[in-house]
Amino acid sequence: SYCSQNGKLLFFKMVIYYLGSNWMKIAITKKGSLSKKDNKVKRMVDLKVGIIGVGNCGGNIARLAHDRLGVEAIAINTSKDDLAFHTDHIYTCLIGANGEGVGKDRTAAKMYIRSAITSLISDKAVQKLINESDVIFIPSSCGGGTGSGISLLLTQALIALDQQRLMKEEGDIGVEEKFFIPIGVAPVTTEATGSQLNFTDYMKDLLEAMPHIGSYMLYDNSRCDNKRNQDEVIEAVNQRVVDDISVIRGDFVKKSNNRSIDTQSMRTILRAGGRLVVSYARGFKDSSISKSDDIENLLISDLQTSPHMLIDRNRLCSEFGVIANLSDNSYNCFNMNIPLVSSLTGRPTDSFENITINDSQMCENEVYLIVSGLPYPESKVIEVNKLLEEIAKEEEARIQAAENAAENLGDLFNSSGINTLRSNRGYHKTGRKLTGTKDILSMDDIFKI
Repeated sequence: SYCSQNGKLLFFKMVIYYLGSNWMKIAITKKGSLSKKDNKVKRMVDLKVGIIGVGNCGGNIARLAHDRLGVEAIAINTSKDDLAFHTDHIYTCLIGANGEGVGKDRTAAKMYIRSAITSLISDKAVQKLINESDVIFIPSSCGGGTGSGISLLLTQALIALDQQRLMKEEGDIGVEEKFFIPIGVAPVTTEATGSQLNFTDYMKDLLEAMPHIGSYMLYDNSRCDNKRNQDEVIEAVNQRVVDDISVIRGDFVKKSNNRSIDTQSMRTILRAGGRLVVSYARGFKDSSISKSDDIENLLISDLQTSPHMLIDRNRLCSEFGVIANLSDNSYNCFNMNIPLVSSLTGRPTDSFENITINDSQMCENEVYLIVSGLPYPESKVIEVNKLLEEIAKEEEARIQAAENAAENLGDLFNSSGINTLRSNRGYHKTGRKLTGTKDILSMDDIFKI
């Protein structure tokens, strides 16, 4: 639309302004080194992945992806203490005035990235990661300060710069767009009010940024409330994010004589934009599969219980990518059109399948589903907004009760009986209580010789 194009043009001009401005640069310090383990094995889907993690949550995901998948990874933060955990593993960038973080202040984080964007995107390590990657994931928390404040602005800036590159290289053979995919992780609903407010602000920023970005992913720590403690919740969500990145990279796409997904198929799935979700059904026995619905029900169960933010039931989506490695028996029980899943997500515009029949009984059955073009999750935003309204009412009632209590206490302290006792009260220097009043002696009277 005209408004969408106008918005893109305005944002593009803002990025160019930042690049050409003479604003004071906030110091950026870099430590660590980029991974040299990038997957060089020829694969059916040859998408090179990079991770730029922002904030504490994003940095932890970036490091985990580096350690497990061998991908290029960078951590960006306003806290030098948070970055210290990653410097021996991945490349790190510290932005900000003093390296002490922003204390969950999204506005301060936005000011830092605006001032540091020129230095950040000119950094050789950042440029190397971007130049050598086809898909760059940008994970962050939605409830913190640094990650939720910076990640979407950084995503838009990188997209604008890539659009500039594509304009310069238009017509050149082999020129491909890069995908910059922000990943937001929502806080549990029992976290402090400030985290919930940051989440709603992040989601508002995401809604406004949607005309300028493509695909995005959203996870929800509240979906892991069966874990024993917060550390287990964080670990489970981070593991799932990295597993999903592995699926999107094509790690489970095997050569197939039947239907196959190639690099361009995966690009089409990612290009659809909107929300991106990955679902699994894996490790199931042939004995547990007797009808076509069984495998689909496993996929639906995963969609409903995984750390992905819950999908709204408005049945809208764009693309399916179905990757299945099955025994002959499970293959015969699997409907690759997955109609039951479609009843939940909506019928896709296009569906790409990669189906492999395992010859060995030792191979595990596994099905992976990538869904793109899902709509913005209104239900989650409404849920948190209702929670904040309830918190606001409760806080208002507590404040009113405290004010009423203060008034009552004031009346209590000023009762006539207590005031009478207070006026009759007197103490001798030795602490003995006196029964009457005494003349006040001067210092000369006391110390006269």
